[in-house]
Amino acid sequence: AQDPESLLISASRALKLERYEAAAEMFDELYRKNPRDARILMGRAVALQKTGRPEAALSTYEDLLRIDPDNTEALVNMMGLLRGQY
Repeated sequence: AQDPESLLISASRALKLERYEAAAEMFDELYRKNPRDARILMGRAVALQKTGRPEAALSTYEDLLRIDPDNTEALVNMMGLLRGQY
């Protein structure tokens, strides 16, 4: 098993390489261990969004914004998802 920082780096790299399913799995594993880390929440939300799971992505963005209410990227992504729903 990888240490959390290494797994976070791998998950972030998977996102950049557009390997969204792999990234989502890694971020889910990290999330189970630390559900209040803003980096994990952001990566998980993006991965969920990219894998076509908008409800889960929205929920994760909400969790992130409770921890980091000034996160502009999370807010913009969340608004984009909401716009797509309505």
